[in-house]
Amino acid sequence: MNLAYVTEAVAPLTEIQNAAGIDLGLLSLIATLDGEFFENPKWLQKSEKRLKRKQRQLFRKKKGNKNHEKAKHELGHIHDHAANQRKDHLYKVS
Repeated sequence: MNLAYVTEAVAPLTEIQNAAGIDLGLLSLIATLDGEFFENPKWLQKSEKRLKRKQRQLFRKKKGNKNHEKAKHELGHIHDHAANQRKDHLYKVS
């Protein structure tokens, strides 16, 4: 059994002139090669604190109860709010 194939010549890639280095870190959200730092937002910690408190309140409610359903609904809103805050911040930074 013989195998034959034909290849085409590919033009070499041009060198990139403007390279950007980005470091994702714990102390600052983003650090670039230019020395620019983007800090972590402090308002996100406030949302996480609210989220923690609502999760504890939900845990204490009896399942199947109307108050449990209301607390679960409120918890979902807080999750959505925190997710939207993260997305918005990353969109603005980029």
